[in-house]
Amino acid sequence: WSMGVQVNFEMFARRPKAVAGICVINGTAGLPFDTIKGTALFRTLLPLLLKQSPKFGVSIGAVVQAVGNIPRVVRLAKSLGLLSSTADEQIATELVRQFGSLDFKTYMRTLYLLGEHSAWHVLPKIDVPVTIVAGEGDLLTPVSAAVRMQRLLKKGHLVTVPNVTHYAPIEVPELINQTVDDWLSQCGF
Repeated sequence: WSMGVQVNFEMFARRPKAVAGICVINGTAGLPFDTIKGTALFRTLLPLLLKQSPKFGVSIGAVVQAVGNIPRVVRLAKSLGLLSSTADEQIATELVRQFGSLDFKTYMRTLYLLGEHSAWHVLPKIDVPVTIVAGEGDLLTPVSAAVRMQRLLKKGHLVTVPNVTHYAPIEVPELINQTVDDWLSQCGF
């Protein structure tokens, strides 16, 4: 899911015989700041902010923890389209709280480095089944990135989910579970 998508593709590049298949959810093969929906200004500013974030890592975590304790934060995220209406509010609230406990200096550094990384060149070499799940409301890794990945893959299967954002696993868990089950069957498990 998300940043882990690039890790999947790099795993295949390094150890292809160890990979029977790949299932990716709400992610991209690389250079994620290039795929974000929105203005070029945002796509330019985000990497700059991430590069400077080690100076502010601890305070970012405190802000996220504080926001996670606001009872209506999940409803606000839903009203802004950052989270779909189907997301379980209790699980989403817990996710925000858990997110706030991360080591933000490390997280932001990882996010910055992933922003500079690309595994797009690996996709045409992948010869195992790859299922790609994309939410039509995902602003971070839009369907267009998923379509591009599918076109480069030999055995790519795209599952596009309407009314779902970057948080598909908590928005439509039954669909995600069924998709993963189907993918496992396709891989022979």
